[in-house]
Amino acid sequence: MSRKNKKKKKLSPKKRARVKAPVSPSHSSNADAQVKAALKYHQAGQTDQAGPMYEQVLKAHPDHADALHLLGVIAYQKAEYGRSESLIRRAIDQNSEIAFYHSNLGNSLKKLGQTDEAETCYRKALALNPQYAEAWYNLGSVLKDQGKADEAIICFRKSLEIKPDYHEAYSNMANALKALGKTDEALACFRNALAVSPEYSEAYCNMGNLLKDLGRLDEAIDAYKKALEIRPDYPEVCNNMGNAYKDIGRFELAVRSYHKAITLRPGYTQALNNLGNILNDQGHLDRAITYYRKALAVDPSCEWSVAGEAKVLMKQGDFEGAYQRILPFIRSGTDNYDIAVTYAQLADRFDHYREAIAHLKQIVLKHADNVDLQRQLHFNLGRLYDKLKEYDAAFGHFFQANELRPKRFDVRAHENGVSALISAYSPGFQHRLPRAVNRSEIPVFIVGMPRSGTSLVEQIVASHPQVHGAGELSDIAYMVRDFSKLLKTSDPYPKSLGLLTERMADILAQNHLRRLRRLSRTADRITDKMPQNFFHLGLLSLMFPKARVIHCVRNPLDTALSVYFQNFSGGLTYSFDMKAIAVYYQQYRRMMAHWKSVLDIPILDVRYEALIEDQERLSREMIDFLGLAWDDRCLTFHKTRRSVSTASFQQVREPIYRGSMERWRNYEKHIGPLIEAIGAEGEE
Repeated sequence: MSRKNKKKKKLSPKKRARVKAPVSPSHSSNADAQVKAALKYHQAGQTDQAGPMYEQVLKAHPDHADALHLLGVIAYQKAEYGRSESLIRRAIDQNSEIAFYHSNLGNSLKKLGQTDEAETCYRKALALNPQYAEAWYNLGSVLKDQGKADEAIICFRKSLEIKPDYHEAYSNMANALKALGKTDEALACFRNALAVSPEYSEAYCNMGNLLKDLGRLDEAIDAYKKALEIRPDYPEVCNNMGNAYKDIGRFELAVRSYHKAITLRPGYTQALNNLGNILNDQGHLDRAITYYRKALAVDPSCEWSVAGEAKVLMKQGDFEGAYQRILPFIRSGTDNYDIAVTYAQLADRFDHYREAIAHLKQIVLKHADNVDLQRQLHFNLGRLYDKLKEYDAAFGHFFQANELRPKRFDVRAHENGVSALISAYSPGFQHRLPRAVNRSEIPVFIVGMPRSGTSLVEQIVASHPQVHGAGELSDIAYMVRDFSKLLKTSDPYPKSLGLLTERMADILAQNHLRRLRRLSRTADRITDKMPQNFFHLGLLSLMFPKARVIHCVRNPLDTALSVYFQNFSGGLTYSFDMKAIAVYYQQYRRMMAHWKSVLDIPILDVRYEALIEDQERLSREMIDFLGLAWDDRCLTFHKTRRSVSTASFQQVREPIYRGSMERWRNYEKHIGPLIEAIGAEGEE
């Protein structure tokens, strides 16, 4: 049942549909007339007037079936589900041949968690009236909740055959199709729902959720915005939009969205927990704990927030505290996957790999129809088996995880994009294009392939007291995305580069420098370790002529395999397929070779394997490259108290980690496409 829009006093279409007047034997024509009069108020959403009128009928006729049923519907609408069940059962005792009664009893039972009994009621309603579209819809909904997505879709199709403009059926069928991984069909269903009912905010919300899962984050945000245009007081949409903003790195907008969700619903535990998560990711650990505890104050059983607290403790280096925080939940047999994943992450410290695997496998079986959850669990099972050196089993789980992601990487478009950059930034471009006048040495860009050692490099240099490690910032990607819009041209970047003026270059540079200064007022160098900034080094050399670039290089096969084994968010669409990873890697090589031939800003190559073998020499070389005096704290980087929010955060909490070198050899028989495409020797 859909939520009411607080700004409208009418009931939602779904709730109005349940207050039709069934035909049942009359106790008296006067009683029937009173029920019909009350029903008019009820259908108009004026339940405070309708309810007493039904009760008045029942005083004179305690067994009046329609009055009992409709009073039960009002109880349902007031979330008094136990009372609703009791009243509708009394109506059925008086007349068991009315399909409406059985369907609405099913709705009450479903809300009470009695899904099997609800299913029985819906089937009884359909036995009485096979053309009852709402009963087919309700049966589909309960089957979907039971994990029977295939059966649910059959029911939704039945309801639409009877009632082609049933927008809720389209929307719920889309959710069932999504659960089966049929994403294109699901999107079509959401669009059908909106074609029938353009003001259906829930369809925009659910479509946004699917687009987010597909990594189409800008489209998802657009869908959420449309939902909020229709229904501004929709806390779920604010929360989900916060998640989407978080995934694209717009952290300030994400925080704002979560706060709005909490303002609309002060005890909204999911939004409180998500706000805690993003503060956790940004390194505001004390504030994160505050919001986790607010969520737990509302709902002490909120295991997501328990897992959040444990993750904060892990980042603070208190692994024992994290372990003790979640252990009671593990022992209780929880099926919360965030608790289970946190437990799996702690296996490295407490050597409980087998127990973590067993727990994750139980959750895999319980949530067989949840594709997103299955993917996350298989990634974690792969990691655990890898730690146990059971490489065939590990690869099997990594393969399953990646197969659950849609393959949407456009090879031709990617290659054309790199070619366009090479053409736009041809030799001598610095003399043809304007440059910003600033000569700030604050920006330091740490680039390379994902999983090439960027986190380790940043942790080492950020251990220097004059360096602030900002982590992975999305600012440059958004500068590029909005570049043509700022220049007021329809030509896409980099074609629009010819319209750049010195004034615009200065504006872009100063905006970014102000953003960096908000992160640290005093640091002489501020690092941005967004790996994909390697695409933008030409533009960055125009914005910051005195910037420095540290280029992280690692064995190609170790890099590619690590990418394949990592559960990245939807934006890295190439990471789910080995052939796509190989193409991306080849284009990365091509791009970096070009930059080295044309750029006049300094680039320092730091090879991961050399850093592992001789940390002090490479660390000194990096600090010297940054123009800073040496500081011994860079050798004890694992003791530096700063948040690390990427996949490597546990490794940088330890001294140099050697376990990732030549890792590809453990999987050689499984990675033929990678070996053939990018080679095994690590040449650049």
